Amino acid sequence: PDGHSGWIPDAVRSAKKVVRSQHVDCIYASGGPWSGVLAATLVHKSTSLPLVLDFRDPWSSNPNLGEGPGFIRKAHARCESFCVRSARRVITNTEELRQDFITLYPEIDPSTFVCITNGFEELPAFEARENDRFTLVHAGALYLSRNPRRFLQALSDAIRDNLIAPERILVQFIAGVPEEDPQIADLIAQLGAAVQVMPR
Repeated sequence: PDGHSGWIPDAVRSAKKVVRSQHVDCIYASGGPWSGVLAATLVHKSTSLPLVLDFRDPWSSNPNLGEGPGFIRKAHARCESFCVRSARRVITNTEELRQDFITLYPEIDPSTFVCITNGFEELPAFEARENDRFTLVHAGALYLSRNPRRFLQALSDAIRDNLIAPERILVQFIAGVPEEDPQIADLIAQLGAAVQVMPR
């Protein structure tokens, strides 16, 4: 299902050795990468230990699977179905994903699907500050199909056409921007102080 699939046979063999030599109550797998989920399901099939799957992202419905051939998406859907139908519990990190699974697998008891949201730390105390710039912040990694080039081009056009004064707007990308797209670097240079790129 991904670039780690060559790891599955050894993972299954190693896990079965652990099951034989130690007291194991449950197989718990978190994905992606989906090879780990598939390996765990294969171990479950050969040991009959209960399987719990933790989906941190959608698998077959993930828009980042791309626009490749239809058979690729079908293969992902079959792999997901094989794993989900084998699991005692399926954990999702959002209620939306839990509802998607309930809709996609109507024959499975809905209580199989449980939402446990991602955790967060207590916010540190900070002094509220005002500024006279409209500020947009993107906090998090931009990867795969997440590319800010069109947004930056629109911002550049709006400034050029005097729809927005550059000193009245600030766009901050926390955790960087894709470095493989040279147009992004050019646009950020053109926008000057209107855009800040900061480390995570």
